[in-house]
Amino acid sequence: MTSESRKWESVKAEYLRKVEKALALVKHPRGKEVIEDVRAHLDRRFAELERQEQTWESFQTIITQMGPASDYAELLDPGVSSTPEASPRKRMWWAGFAAVAALAIVLAAKTFLNDRPVMSEAFRRILIEKLKTFDIDTAGAEDVVEAFGEPLKYVWGRQVLDGDNLPWRYVAVYPNGFHVLVVDGKVIELRHEGDGTGYVLGGKLKVGSELDEALAVLGRPREILHGQENRFEDGVLYQDIEGKRGYCYYSRADRDVRLWFADYKIAAIYVTRSDHGMTGSDKVLTKEDLPPTSTIDQNGRIVDKIDYPFVNDPEAVGAWEAVDFVADIDDFEPGAEHFGGELFLKELYFLDDGKTNWACTWTKGLVLNAGSKTASKYIIKELSGSTYMFFEWKSGDYTVRHARPKYYVLKKVPGKVYVESRTVDNLDYPFVDDPQVVGTWKSVDFVETPEEFTPGEGRWTADRLFLKELVFRPGGETPHSCKRWTRGLLLNSSSKTASRYILREIGGITYMFFEWKSGDYTLRHRDPCYYVLRKE
Repeated sequence: MTSESRKWESVKAEYLRKVEKALALVKHPRGKEVIEDVRAHLDRRFAELERQEQTWESFQTIITQMGPASDYAELLDPGVSSTPEASPRKRMWWAGFAAVAALAIVLAAKTFLNDRPVMSEAFRRILIEKLKTFDIDTAGAEDVVEAFGEPLKYVWGRQVLDGDNLPWRYVAVYPNGFHVLVVDGKVIELRHEGDGTGYVLGGKLKVGSELDEALAVLGRPREILHGQENRFEDGVLYQDIEGKRGYCYYSRADRDVRLWFADYKIAAIYVTRSDHGMTGSDKVLTKEDLPPTSTIDQNGRIVDKIDYPFVNDPEAVGAWEAVDFVADIDDFEPGAEHFGGELFLKELYFLDDGKTNWACTWTKGLVLNAGSKTASKYIIKELSGSTYMFFEWKSGDYTVRHARPKYYVLKKVPGKVYVESRTVDNLDYPFVDDPQVVGTWKSVDFVETPEEFTPGEGRWTADRLFLKELVFRPGGETPHSCKRWTRGLLLNSSSKTASRYILREIGGITYMFFEWKSGDYTLRHRDPCYYVLRKE
């Protein structure tokens, strides 16, 4: 078992312990079954990670997407909750909904696609008329009953709820497969499960329409994923989900609709509130969403402006200890842990003159990372007698996958003094020429050791690699002022690393194996892995 696997097992065990504790309050006969299903789901998520992705950051993302442990108890007993229903962190409704929807699949609660609805021709006629004037963007829970009458029942998953004591989120079930999702008192989705409602989307699409017809009307997806788990990403067509032929999902936030398919035909149409994705933590950022100080480069990466003068912020100077990781600032409650697992970022020191204990600098309101070209905002708040910092976490999810950054929550620790614990390499090397290295090298793979690389059998496609290329100019120069090279080494004065490069000829082609000395090396003191590059 690798060190990453051991750490994952620790994170998983801690999360399962919390789920088991939450389920113990319910005393439901399916409790053990739920635990095993959650365990299997976690194992599958870990198995999907590539070697390079097996980091604390990825682990915590998985746990965050699974949702609070209390959600599992609520699926079996809506009266049980570890936090008040008006809790601010419950307002992360879109990300929370997607995570719980995924959970519902894991727990085999595909109620709406499988259960036979009560049919009523009279209700169908009334529904068609009522939908013409029903404004989902302004509708609340009371408007649902006023427009469509009392539902047959209220549910969440397979749990039937007490209509006089409804939780913060629920589904109102009406005849003919018409369902209404309500979250925090707002109508979020009008769901047409099956063809009983007679609903036609945009005058063209209805339950039973072919997948190709849906794509012609809504537009082509930005990506098609075959046979994978449904992660509910907007604009992505999930086809043959988890290997189930014909079972597909396609969401278009810009068209306010989500579609489910069976046998490559529309099985359900979910009409969504127009702002349903605007505040969600899983929203994919476009160029229009970015501020003028950020752009998307030719490689599709988000690049922030990082050239800021230093402005002091006495309130920020000092030691900060990570206590939580949240999708939105309002999700955080002092004393109530949101993230169930060990945090990737442990602490952050803001030192004098804009320095930190990481390979980044700071100025008032921003943490600047020259390596990833990100400018992460920080916000300081006084809560319950303590000082907290909300720090934007701009990882590859932001720069590569264009996801809205989440937040680390750090608590100020008065009087704690920083002691250097970084691995720092010797950079004092004279220049020794190496003519064969001069030129541009393009990344083709990422491996743990050079011996693992086999040409033509790359573990990574070029578009998924963080490092795109290395450029070695004559005389030890590179395009970056903080980097220079000498024979066998690339020297980085910013991260204070000396990364070896090895040139090997394999099958008549020269490859470079370049040590990747990221924070795993400098801060967590692990052996570096290698990028594999090929000369242009």
